[in-house]
Order: sequence, then structure tokens, then C-alpha cells
Amino acid sequence: MIILDTSALTKQGPNSPLWEVFAALRSGGVQLAIPEVVLYELLAQRERDYRSALDAARSAYDTLWALQFTDEDGVAYWPAVPNVEQHVDEWEQRYRGSLTVLPLTLDAAREGLRREAYRLRPARSSGKTAIGSRDAAIWMTVVEQARRGGEPVHFVSLNSNDFGPDGNLFPDLRKEADEADAEIAYFNDLNKVLEKFSSTDSVDAGDTDLDAKVTAPATAAWLHQYVVSQVASGQFSAAAVNFDDHEGVFLNWEDYFELLSSPEVQVLRWTNGARYGLADGTHTWAATVRLLVVAYARELRYPQDSALTAFAVDVRLLFGADALTALSAGSTQDVADDDYTVAYEAAWRYADRFRGEMPAPAHPSNLRRVMQRPPGSRLPDGS
Repeated sequence: MIILDTSALTKQGPNSPLWEVFAALRSGGVQLAIPEVVLYELLAQRERDYRSALDAARSAYDTLWALQFTDEDGVAYWPAVPNVEQHVDEWEQRYRGSLTVLPLTLDAAREGLRREAYRLRPARSSGKTAIGSRDAAIWMTVVEQARRGGEPVHFVSLNSNDFGPDGNLFPDLRKEADEADAEIAYFNDLNKVLEKFSSTDSVDAGDTDLDAKVTAPATAAWLHQYVVSQVASGQFSAAAVNFDDHEGVFLNWEDYFELLSSPEVQVLRWTNGARYGLADGTHTWAATVRLLVVAYARELRYPQDSALTAFAVDVRLLFGADALTALSAGSTQDVADDDYTVAYEAAWRYADRFRGEMPAPAHPSNLRRVMQRPPGSRLPDGS
């Protein structure tokens, strides 16, 4: 098990590659955890940082508004951004989804307070006061887990003042761990402990092993369900397919809020492949997969017509030994020029398959216009 202190995660942003490494390790059976106190400290830090940035942004925005408008122009319009509570909630979901949270026991909490009162490590004096009850509670959680788990614990903290420098616990902490029969390996560098459990190699686009995983039927079925349940389960943006306009079949970008048919999901390509070698000799793979999605959807705007839609989306996938995981997904995108022919053919096949079965729109003439191939027109393959 790897247990992380607050200092090991404070500077990790949402796009840090560390989250993918964590997911690869978990897929190989490696346990990664944080004490409950660490979770509190991380969320409190995220809240302070975001609140400070948000307050500064609001102040700057109000200043810019005042330089351009007067009271007669109305109230300043503030762009839609997550509030503090939403931001913190997103981080809590990330932490809990990536790491096991080790509960703070009553014994650990009491011992943390006692050690601060008596200035016992990892608590210590700071001038005329004492600090470190939370650090002491974190330490006690690590010791409890090492005794209870029956396996070595790798504890990572960049806080050398409290636990020890150069990857060595302070002698009194090491003695305590030994006397408690707690096997604890201590690290000041997160990369060093990760290297003990995994190795990382980039994978070229022509790699046959990863290509086979991306194009496997099981992957296609999983991606279809993922698009339905995650990408297009609420409001999303897509191109309204218009076969009447050969130069702008995917030109009109609209907002939609409901799929009206089971989508066609097609893998266009994969990039940024990675292979994680785990300590047990197994491998985990990752890749960014670009998908083409075609489906009927209901427009967000009134009168809420249905339309044939198409969009592309990038999904970062992790291929574990027995599971597939979506690490992240980007926003829906327009069809790229390089994918125009593939998208055109997919959209036409999809529309033809649903001919006479597609959902009834508010204005049937709109759907007929979309469904009818222009006189004399041909698909890119000449048909």
C-alpha cells in the first residue's frame, strides 16, 4: 500500500499525469490511500485557493465593467463558472475516486492532540505554542494501517520537518514503528516510490497491441455505453447534419439535451499511447481515443425539433487487466476536415437505417429536408 501525505498532492492539478499513473497502479492491484485528515487538508487548500482566485477575478471583472458601462446599462453579467462549493465537490470526487480514504479513528485523533500538547513528534514547538496535531493524527493512521494491513506501507511526505529528511524517519518515529511491528518505508519523493511499483513507456501510433485493444468489439460496446451515459446524457453541443449543403454538412453547431436514438459510435483514431509496466510483470495501457458520434437528438432551443447530429469527442482510456476505465473526456468537437468523408458516410448510413423509424419532430418538414438526398448527389464513394 502507498499512503500519501498532504504535501505529496497539494500541487497536482486536474490534468496532472499523476492521476493516470494512479489509475494504472490501481488496475494492477496496488492500493493507494490518504488518511482522512489529509483529505480535509487538501479540500481546505483547494477551497482557499479557488476562493482567492474567484474573488480576484470578480473584482477585476467588475472594474472592467465599470470602465465600459454605467448603471443604466444594468448589472454586470458574470460568466458562468463553478462556485466554491462546486469546485471543492469536484475535487473531493476526484480524491475519493482515485484514492482510498483511511478513516480517522478516535484513538488516532486523541493521540494527535496529546502529542501536540506534549510537543512529541511529529508535533513540535513553534515559538511559545505547539503545532502538529494533524500531522500526528496522520502518522498514527499510517501506523494503524501498517499494523492492521499485514503488508508493508510506503508512506510519502514532502514534509521533512515533521517526519524526517532524506527519506529517513526521525529516530523516535522509526523506533515507534519498529516497536509497533509496523513495516513502514518512508519517502520524501513521490516519483521514487512510484518507480518501485511501475514503469512508463510511450507507445507509437502503429503499436499493434494497443491498436488491438482500442479496436476490440468489447471496447466498442463499452464506448457506446459511455457516450450514452456520460457524454450525451445531459446537455451537449453537436453539428446539425444537413445533406442539402455539400460544403457545410456539419456546419451548423447547435445545443441539444436529449438523445432520441441509440448512437453510432465509431473510433476515428488513437493518440498519446502509454504502457505502464507493473511490479508483478503485467502491463496496463492508455490512449486518447477520438470518437465520431452520430445520433438523433432533441434541440435545446424552442420549438425543440429533432435533428440528425454528429460530433467528435476525445476520451482518455485506460485498459486494465480486466477492466476499461475512462480517465477523462473532452468537450464535444466539430468534425475535422480529415474526418469529413468518414463522418459523411456514417451520417448517411445512420439516416438511411432509421428511415421511417426516426423520432417525430415538431416540424416534420425539417426532418424530411435532412433525410432527402439532394437530386443527383453522390456519397464520397460515388454511390
